[in-house]
Amino acid sequence: MSSGTGKRSSGWGFISFFKAHTVAAPVFIAAVCLVAASPLHPGESLVPYEVPRLALKHLADSTVDPCPVCVEKLKKRAFKALDKSFPAGAVVCFDDACPLVKTKDCGRNELVPACSRVREEYRGREEQLLQFPLMLFRFHTRAYNLVGIGDKDYSSDTDGQTIEKLKTGSSFTGKLRIISYEYGDGASFNYSAQRNVVIIHCQLLDIIKIVKK
Repeated sequence: MSSGTGKRSSGWGFISFFKAHTVAAPVFIAAVCLVAASPLHPGESLVPYEVPRLALKHLADSTVDPCPVCVEKLKKRAFKALDKSFPAGAVVCFDDACPLVKTKDCGRNELVPACSRVREEYRGREEQLLQFPLMLFRFHTRAYNLVGIGDKDYSSDTDGQTIEKLKTGSSFTGKLRIISYEYGDGASFNYSAQRNVVIIHCQLLDIIKIVKK
């Protein structure tokens, strides 16, 4: 982990707080994903978040498979699927149907999609009860980042400090850009069997806090 004290405005990430923005305003919220307040880069696409269930199932299966070769095959399949679902440069949209949430499972600079904030359970081989890994989205700032994340992919320190101070349970709509990570298990992510999470590395774009009445 590297750290710094300098301030940096990314030109992309910012957090706006609107009292008029409530969970009861679906028309306004939908516009968050339709209107690109932060312009997309050439070749980038705007896509809604979808839970990568097949990849998560492969990873869950890999935690109990007694065959080492099979475990590696399952992880390889999962990583290939995650690379396809979350390529560097893709811009992912989170709306009222599935906002980003700060939960107790999130570390610093991490948010989880509300539609997959609870580990999904299923019966695996020999009827074992297994849990899918959580999908976490981690952004990086100049003050708090990992070696292997480029300066151009930092979110602003102000955004990081603001989210850090917010209560657990705070939620957000908006967009983020998937970024590459030099030391990932895939092009843009890491898998931690110990935490049972997949961490997608990203840069915050337009993030709006949902203010509940």
